[in-house]
This record gives sequence, structure tokens and C-alpha cells, in this order.
Amino acid sequence: MRKPLLTRLLKLRELDRVWCARVQQENLKRLYFLALFGVFLSLSQICLFWLLDATGSAAEARWREISLLVHPVILLLSLLIGGLTLRLRRQDNPSAAVERLSTLTATLILAIGLMLTAFDQLVIQGVTPLVAACSVTALLLYLRPFTALILFSAALIIGLLIIDQLSNSPALKLSSTMNSLTACASGLLVSWILYRNFLREQQLRKVLLRQREILKARTRQLQFQASHDTLTGLFNRREFERLTESELSRVNRHPAPLSLLMLDLDHFKAINDNFGHPAGDAVIRHVARLLGEHTRNCDTIGRLGGEEFIILLPETDLPQAQQTAEKLRGLIEHSSIDIDNGRLQITASIGLACLAPGCQTHLTPLYQAADQALYRAKRGGRNRVEHFYFTPGLDTVPAEAP
Repeated sequence: MRKPLLTRLLKLRELDRVWCARVQQENLKRLYFLALFGVFLSLSQICLFWLLDATGSAAEARWREISLLVHPVILLLSLLIGGLTLRLRRQDNPSAAVERLSTLTATLILAIGLMLTAFDQLVIQGVTPLVAACSVTALLLYLRPFTALILFSAALIIGLLIIDQLSNSPALKLSSTMNSLTACASGLLVSWILYRNFLREQQLRKVLLRQREILKARTRQLQFQASHDTLTGLFNRREFERLTESELSRVNRHPAPLSLLMLDLDHFKAINDNFGHPAGDAVIRHVARLLGEHTRNCDTIGRLGGEEFIILLPETDLPQAQQTAEKLRGLIEHSSIDIDNGRLQITASIGLACLAPGCQTHLTPLYQAADQALYRAKRGGRNRVEHFYFTPGLDTVPAEAP
């Protein structure tokens, strides 16, 4: 049994070290409400004793007078603790000061409970104030186990001395002794359990937060994989079509020029056959990087599959689109790729479809137009740009685009 107990104590100590600041943050909140509770309790007790009938024995009169003196002190202490709490809440890292204030507050609560217990011996010879003080201390403040052990042990010893000196009836003395022992032991046990559970709750919350972050990251990864090409990081065909349809809807509502480029690498099959698929993948990534670096942020780039790329150019008329297409074609032609067997020179053919302002269409005709323009570029000798221009009233593509 020793080893598991020692292991638990060491684990609790480690948790205490890790979560000490969090414990004191929680204590800071509780000290504020505890101060408010102390002000309310002391004021209500002062009013109650003030209105209480003063008739009775001399001991009862003395008890009433002492209570009227003690509760204003409790009021002042509550106001002082509340003021210190408000001051500490404005500091950046008040953990050490909050821990000292928490220990001081717990000490004052137990001391007041012992004082009222001593006064109660004059009339009822009960230990209700000590029981209440132990309950408030254990339930409302998070105390470190060693600190709680010292405070409740000291409260028990002093309480037993008070009962022994001031209680006259042996039966009441025995009852008060057992009640004091039960109150202090229960307070210590409850304080230890709540403190341990709070630390474990913080540890569990940390684990849950970490798992939630992992889940969020995994979700973002899955969303990225669902909308992007795994080799290049560009949009895949489905996501590109969704974004293009959205842009076309906007253009149909608010007329503006729009262009679509379809790019196909020349003789790509020969690269795979002669140099292997890893070299082909390197070529694909190289071209994707060039397209990403030399287009605008508002442009949308996708990979249709294999060696085919597609680019949406919003707010771009035919001359601008031709200029962009020629620039990309030239960049690809004059770039080279290092592979194991040397350097590769590649070229690309580009088909361009441009939508004039006020011309409404959908993705399919625009896609077909760019595809036919690309076919003409291939048939015309490759490494060139061909275009098709949509004008208002023309929302379909002829069987053989001019």
C-alpha cells in the first residue's frame, strides 16, 4: 500500500506545481465573493444582536455585548480582504500574494470561529462557530494539503483547550470535544479532496483542450485534403469548379470581364517514360510553384489532373489575360528543373477563354471554350497561346471554335 500512496502524493505534488497559478486565480475569485459574504453576514449579525432582547442572565448580556464587538471586527476584516482582492486582480501575476492572502483569510476565519466558540461557552457551551468556520474554510478556499493540515490541526488543539477551560458540564465537554474533532477532521478531509479534484480537473481540461486542438488541426487537414491537390497544394477540380461557379454568379449579377486559362505541359508522357514518375512529379510541383508565384492573390489556380492546370482570372479582359498567359508560358519555357540525370527543359500550351463584360454564361461553356483553345494550341505546334472570346449574346461554344 505504501508505494501507491507515495505515487499518488508525488503525482499530487507535481500537479500542484504545474497548476499553482490556476489555483490562485480561482482563489482570487473566491476571496472576492467571500469578502462580500463576510460583509453581509456581519451586518446581519449586528442587526440581529442589536434588536435582540437585552433581558436575561448576566452571562447572556455579556455574550450579546461581546458579539456586538466581534462582528464589527469581522466587517472591517471583510472589507480589508475585499480591498486587497480588488488590488490583486489588477496585477499581472499575483499568484504568490494571493496564496498568502488565502492562507491569512483561512487563518482569520478559523480564529474568529474559535473566538466565537469561546464566547458561546458563556451561554450555550456549543461549538457551532467552529463547525461553521471549518466548513467555510474547506469549501470556499483551495488550500495546499500541508497548509490545510497545519491550520485545521491548530484549530483543533486550540478548540480543545477552549472547551477544556471554559466548559463546566462533563457531558457537554465530551460532546463539544467530539464535535470539534469531527469538524476539524471533516474540514481537513473536504479541503484535501476538493483541492485534489480541482487539480485533476485542470489536468483533464488541459488534455481535453489538447485533444480538441488536435481534432481541429485534423479537421483542417481533412478539409484541405478534400479541396486541394495532394501533390501541388493547388485547388482540386471539384473545389476549383465550386469557386468558379461562385465567381461566375457574381459576374452575372455585376458585369465584369473574366478569363479562364487552361494550361497543359507539352510531351509530359515522354518525361515520365524517360526519367520516371518522380521526375514527372517534380515537374508538376515546379510548374505549380511558378503559377502560384506569378499570379495575383485574387486569381484561383487548380490542377485538373495529370499535367493539366487551370487558372481563373477575375476582373481580367482579353488583352490582360493574353499578357498573363504569355508571361506564364515564357516563365515555364525558360525555367529548368534539376533531376538526377541532369536538367529538364519544359514547355506548355495554353488555351484562353475570355468573358466580355455583360456576357452571361456558366462554367461548362467557358470550360469547353478554353479546352478548344488549348486543343488549337496543341495542334498549332505547342508552346503557344490560343484564345476564345465570349461576347454578349454568345453563351455557347461552336462545335469548332474559330
